[in-house]
Amino acid sequence: MGINHRHRWWVIVSLAVWCVVGVIGAAPRESPDKSSTQDATLTDNRQLRLTGLHNAGDLYMPFSGPAFGDWSTDPETEECIHYVKYPTNSRNIYCYIGALWVGGVVSDDTLVSEAYDEKYGFCELAAADSLQGGILRVGNIADDEFLSETIGRSTEHASGVLKIGVTAHSYTWADTLYDNFAIIQYAIHNRNDLPINDGWIGFFLDNDVHFDSTESAGRDDYSGMLDTLLYDDDPSSRVLIPFTIDNDGDPVNGTWDSIAVRGAISIRLLDADFTINRENFNWWVHFYYDWYTVEHFGPRRLGTPEDPLRPFGDTSTFGIATTDEMQYYLLSHPEVDYDAWEFAIHDSADGWLPAPPLDSDYFFGPDTRFLYSFGPFDLAPGDSLSFTIAVVLADNIHQEPTDYAAYFDPQNPSLWRNRLDFGPLMEQHRRVDSVYKSNLILPNPGPPQGLIITDFEESYAKLSWWPSCRPDLAGYHLYTKSPTGQWVLALPDLLTDTTAVFSVPDPARTYEFAVGLIDTLGRQSKQSMPVSVVPGRPYPVESLTVHMDGATPELSWTTRDDTTLQAFMIYRSIWRGSYGLYDSTVTRRYRDVGAESGVQYHYKVTAMTPGGLESEPAGPVTAIPLARDQGVMFYSLNYPGLPNGGPFQNQYLTALYQSAVDIYPIGWHNHAEGMIGLKQMSHYSLMVIDWEKREDGLPLGLTDSLRYYLANGGKAVFILLATETITGGVKTYRYGDGSFFHDVLKLDSAVMNGFRIQNNSFVGDLAGCAPLTAEYPTLMADTIRFRPSMIPIIGYIPMAGYLYPTDEAEWIYTYVSSNPDSSDNGQCNGLRYLGEDYSFILLTFPLSLMKAPAAYGALKQALADMGCDMSCGDICFDNRVTIGDAVYLINYLYRDGPAPPEMHDADVDCSGAVDLGDVLALVNLLFRGGAGLTCRP
Repeated sequence: MGINHRHRWWVIVSLAVWCVVGVIGAAPRESPDKSSTQDATLTDNRQLRLTGLHNAGDLYMPFSGPAFGDWSTDPETEECIHYVKYPTNSRNIYCYIGALWVGGVVSDDTLVSEAYDEKYGFCELAAADSLQGGILRVGNIADDEFLSETIGRSTEHASGVLKIGVTAHSYTWADTLYDNFAIIQYAIHNRNDLPINDGWIGFFLDNDVHFDSTESAGRDDYSGMLDTLLYDDDPSSRVLIPFTIDNDGDPVNGTWDSIAVRGAISIRLLDADFTINRENFNWWVHFYYDWYTVEHFGPRRLGTPEDPLRPFGDTSTFGIATTDEMQYYLLSHPEVDYDAWEFAIHDSADGWLPAPPLDSDYFFGPDTRFLYSFGPFDLAPGDSLSFTIAVVLADNIHQEPTDYAAYFDPQNPSLWRNRLDFGPLMEQHRRVDSVYKSNLILPNPGPPQGLIITDFEESYAKLSWWPSCRPDLAGYHLYTKSPTGQWVLALPDLLTDTTAVFSVPDPARTYEFAVGLIDTLGRQSKQSMPVSVVPGRPYPVESLTVHMDGATPELSWTTRDDTTLQAFMIYRSIWRGSYGLYDSTVTRRYRDVGAESGVQYHYKVTAMTPGGLESEPAGPVTAIPLARDQGVMFYSLNYPGLPNGGPFQNQYLTALYQSAVDIYPIGWHNHAEGMIGLKQMSHYSLMVIDWEKREDGLPLGLTDSLRYYLANGGKAVFILLATETITGGVKTYRYGDGSFFHDVLKLDSAVMNGFRIQNNSFVGDLAGCAPLTAEYPTLMADTIRFRPSMIPIIGYIPMAGYLYPTDEAEWIYTYVSSNPDSSDNGQCNGLRYLGEDYSFILLTFPLSLMKAPAAYGALKQALADMGCDMSCGDICFDNRVTIGDAVYLINYLYRDGPAPPEMHDADVDCSGAVDLGDVLALVNLLFRGGAGLTCRP
């Protein structure tokens, strides 16, 4: 059968493209002079994320462009949306997901890109502007209308990428005659430098027909194909219509009730701008046992010497097509399967592989899906092709609730088949045909989109909306709500432009507006999404900013006109709480002297007139005051007394801490005493996070607090054995947007060397760390410190990993392996980030197990990089405070010895002079446990 309706296709596509270009060109409108109470996400450009939702009529269908169904969040209402339902307000589900597949041969590669891969669940067709989505609601023709652009992308399981672009334009209507189908126009663009040869297009449908609380939801369905005439008196109207139905319609106690699913979901190719030489239909099913798949089956033709059977699947001939080559074979190989309820009666006698021996229960409708495909085509580089499909649902296919129980026999399925009535489904397909042939204007018109208020004053409100592209457009009506809540004409005349000016009788009243469309037959659309405004309210404040004056948030803003303003109202929210009126001011600046350190505040500001009319709020802006009034905190996550099966002893951690606290005042907190939150962190200018005895990732609550702490100007030194959970072997962790390690610690990925044990000993190879900057010392593992470990160490430090930082971070240490040929050698295991907003050092090795004094010098330099003066008392410049520093100072003061290289470092009692008091302070610290040293800033 061939399909080539080029003329009709190009009439519709030309109209659609003209409309879409017009809408997209008009979409980036300038912001209105004043803000109104309209919800901008509902009207301004209609730019949605992830999924558009068709629900104007009786078809409820999430739509992402190359796929429909599945589940997400409605970007307009933020409600959860899922699956294809029919009718819209019911809980009757018909499709889990439907997805476009495009396959072809590029050079010597056979490639298939899918909007959904059954085996892995991956999508190789992603939105063009973002992997997370990008779909535009438009209002050209229908009640619900969406436009999306997607491109082929690589995934973990893809053998290659079919570089294509896919544009999809979907339409559904609220008109009761045409409210249970969607028409979707697709265009495929070849973005390769090479041609796509022998291309095929397919639609994969995983249909589950059931009431949404039915436990055996997807396990009692049948897929089939209607090969019939669309019009009985027209031999040229032959169509192939793949569909899925429930096996019995789910009657309850022999009767139909509200949870019955008596209908069908189907798909049909309406048109294409290339010749279709063949259409294929392949279905397959999953058989389950205790929710686990135990067998797959799909009809397959017996092979011939010229066309041998190609098995695919993990363990059987009937498995899922998991590779590009298998999926292309499924798309392109000539085959139209028999209806699923017939698989007990087909075998090799009529050219089919027989079904595997299965329990008889499985003949009564398993979990089904199908692939409908058509082609072939060739597509040169830069060229495009187009086609249109319809997704059609209809009710009342099952007639009597007892038909299946009374008539179904796997060995004679025609008895039951003859009880089905596909008349309602065919009637809807004929209506689809009529709508398509009318250039999509047969149903009542859909409402205009993009209504916004462009300007307002006390005496008027100006509005605009997107133009409709219907060829039968007569004009628009602007409506407003009366004081009694009824919609009435705001302007008496039919408007032919897409702008209007409404004269305001009462500037203090809230006015709500909507726009509707009238066609040349006088049919009226539903009203658009409403917008509202109080014309007498003042302009919102502008340029609202917040900055920290010490630990006090200070807000500032500007205004357009002060002559009518009486005051500015300050609204405040704490963390994720609701906003409340907090204070007011008559100036354009406000200091929140009541803000507490370590608390997140959000602010909005409004302007108010003497008459009490308040502007729309500006903001929010956010601030977290950090007092930073208690110096440095050493935060140990190394639980006391727990060796954690490793060599990390508390005495070495204590010595590491003490080497720094002798020079600089540093507080101490152990995680075992309770987690430190942001409010406590906010009092410290620097956090040292040490977790060398770790068995798990950083606690989520801690990383959340650190994210806020650093984002608001904090500084940190991280000494971690690894960034993630220690595993039994080498493992790579990849970090993306949203991850603390990516967003804050500037990592693309990290490698963990794992928890390797051999002969009841740990195996390790980290022999040291080589510095890449002169101020940091070379570090060598101290094997003596391994000896107290409850499990012996073979070689050097085990479990330490390395990093792959982003370009923003600077390497300061690299991995030195005990094996010169190891791939670990030279990998980054220490980095520094000195940003404008925050700074940190990250070391992914146990610093306490490195030889002293170099380990102490590394910590000292890290603290110095973070702004601490770590030279106090280190008169000898050997990275620690020892008796040698006291002797050096005595020689200088009393034996004519050389002066300290830095006199500032010798004034350890902060007296302003280097004298006997400094000698006594050093001796008191070293031999009597006295207070730490303090040098003048």
